[in-house]
Amino acid sequence: MKKLVPFVALCLLSTLSIATHADGSTSMMVVGDIELKSIGPIAFGPDQILFISDPKAASVYAVSMKEQSNSEAKEFDLAGVDAKLAAMVGVKATDILLNDLTLDTTSNRAYLSASRGRGPDAIPLLVSAGADGNIELVELKNVTHSKVTLWTLHGTDRRGRNRQMDAITEIAFADDHVIIAGLSNEEFSSRLRVVPFPFAKLYNETGIEIFHTAHGRWETHSPIRAFTTYTIQDELQLLAAHTCTPLVTMPVKKITSAGEKLIGDTIAELGNRNRPLDMLVYTKEGDDYLLITNSSRGVMKLAMDSMDKQEKMTERVAGTGGVPADTIAGFEGVLQVEPWGDDKAVALRKNTDGTHSLATLTLP
Repeated sequence: MKKLVPFVALCLLSTLSIATHADGSTSMMVVGDIELKSIGPIAFGPDQILFISDPKAASVYAVSMKEQSNSEAKEFDLAGVDAKLAAMVGVKATDILLNDLTLDTTSNRAYLSASRGRGPDAIPLLVSAGADGNIELVELKNVTHSKVTLWTLHGTDRRGRNRQMDAITEIAFADDHVIIAGLSNEEFSSRLRVVPFPFAKLYNETGIEIFHTAHGRWETHSPIRAFTTYTIQDELQLLAAHTCTPLVTMPVKKITSAGEKLIGDTIAELGNRNRPLDMLVYTKEGDDYLLITNSSRGVMKLAMDSMDKQEKMTERVAGTGGVPADTIAGFEGVLQVEPWGDDKAVALRKNTDGTHSLATLTLP
């Protein structure tokens, strides 16, 4: 029987140097301007602290959002988010790229990581949207913030794209820590970093090796694109989805020291030519489920109680295999999901006409 748990359990706390508790996090911040070079994954922590990744600068910022306006409405039904944002910055809707979604339940507002343009010179945008339909560009001027810097990547990938944008592929916060997934220049280039918050100069990291079932080989460079945690047989596990799309579990307690390699157990293959976009664990009618959104394979639902029964996979899989996954009808076009109350989620959705919307959906 599994139980949903905070993202990082006490087994991590004993291995890390802990700074001031998050309730007093702003006491170690400064007030000033932030100049983003890019914007990637974003996530909220406690006390309305928004974590903003800047992959091009190999940095993560912690920014207080207490000064932002509140929304009284509770249900999101906001059509044409990209078109409204495009009108605000003077471009066409097709020139807007929406990267990530997170929610501030205190202010009842959604925050979107976006950019104007799609190439290396794209302009980063941080967008705030209320359930009441109000959309605002968030100007990071004279804000209370702090920063942690990771490192830069070198060169381009096989498609000629700047590798630096994969330095940070996903972030999350729990138990006074920021968890950062991405790539590095190390031999085991797929990395996990665990940074105490308020930010400390020292942090844990580990290289990741997995059996990539779609490729039929062991790999150390396939980046984690989405992750969450759960307990299985009383042990906290990281559940991570990689590109093309193996689903992997790893004991969190093994993320202990810089340079150590962590071998993940592949438990499902959700299909190649696909990128996992977001993951959400929730409880419905007493059972726990994983919801995972994908770039080309729809929204999939997996029963968590199937995961402890699945043997690790070490053979190539053509198609899908391992833990069974059901594609959810009615969730077509959903790109990002964030929990909203006990049985709902706020979703960023791409509609059939190419426009994007924010909507409140009942979890399946």
